[in-house]
Amino acid sequence: MADRYTYVPLIGIFIIIAWGGSDLVAGWRYRKEGLAVASAILLSILIVVTWFQVGHWTNGITLFKRAINVTENNSVAHYNLGVAFAKQGRTVEVIDHYTKALRINPDYADAHYNLGRALVKQGRVDEAIGHYSEALRINPNDVETHNNMGNALIEQKRTAEAIDHYTEALRINPDYAAAHYNLGATFAEQSRIAEAIDHYTKALKINPDYAAAHYNLGNLYYKKRELDKAIYQYQKSLSIQPDAVQVLNNLSIAYMTKREYEKAVSVFSRMADLQPDNAGIYYNIACMYSLQNQVEKSIDFLKIAI
Repeated sequence: MADRYTYVPLIGIFIIIAWGGSDLVAGWRYRKEGLAVASAILLSILIVVTWFQVGHWTNGITLFKRAINVTENNSVAHYNLGVAFAKQGRTVEVIDHYTKALRINPDYADAHYNLGRALVKQGRVDEAIGHYSEALRINPNDVETHNNMGNALIEQKRTAEAIDHYTEALRINPDYAAAHYNLGATFAEQSRIAEAIDHYTKALKINPDYAAAHYNLGNLYYKKRELDKAIYQYQKSLSIQPDAVQVLNNLSIAYMTKREYEKAVSVFSRMADLQPDNAGIYYNIACMYSLQNQVEKSIDFLKIAI
């Protein structure tokens, strides 16, 4: 999930100029000249906005550095510069500018949120949790912050607290697929299989192209030995991410468990195309042929594996 830009609202200014402009200057001696100047200013603003939107600025970094240089205590510019650096993966600069934004405006919820995300990337989870907490103090109904707080708490093995935050995210927005997915993963770790399946299924109703949810749901069905359902979910995941080797591996195991060895060989062959130097894949193909009493083919693939 990308860092969130903050935009300074201009629509109100335009409405005032359009609707209230004539009233403001009705009795002014230099009405025509004033309107001409105002129009020129408005046109300049629109040109700058348009240039930014179509990419005439080299990038957001150029724009927001300029804003910082010509203004004082501009928390929005520091914040947006942090977002621009985040898009380039420059985490040190990201943290620096989000921190500067918060020195200017300690109640900047999005800056706390994005700083938390950057700190997690550096493994500074305790600090991240502190900033997520501040973001939620300011905006307690932000589902993304609740979700990311839950993820950070999971990293610290604080599972019960994490579940509380995922659940709160879903209370606010029952159609938030990421929180359903994370609850599913958390319940699966606790062997609460029925609840995990329920939340993965809900995540997929919201987002049918959620490849990881299909894969994890397939794993749960495999554990229950509901092999046809497992295979279906693996295939759905692969329809979205066809080169996911781990999903291919688990699909081949499901076929092998069903003793559908030819299908398992077909999947292992796809894996071999993706990882031609992986000896284990050729060994598994050899085993599949051995189980079918195809000795010569089994030996051929054992030779490749060796």
